[in-house]
Amino acid sequence: MAQRKGLPQVAIADIHLDYESQNLIESKSFKLYLNSFNQSKFADFNAVQQTMQCDLIECAQGDVKVRLNPVAVYDAQKI
Repeated sequence: MAQRKGLPQVAIADIHLDYESQNLIESKSFKLYLNSFNQSKFADFNAVQQTMQCDLIECAQGDVKVRLNPVAVYDAQKI
């Protein structure tokens, strides 16, 4: 993956937070969290996905599922 060379990557995340989680994640806090990934280097999307899932599970104190999709996945989809 190009990320190892320090090239920026873009992805669209599907994040599912269990409604029975002890904590909700406020949108502004979530935005700041996502911005904290700027200038970070990861081996691949899976490493980012795992990091996000672990962090969000800890924050929410409940089940969280994260799936990152490269933007190319959406290129063929009609809006």
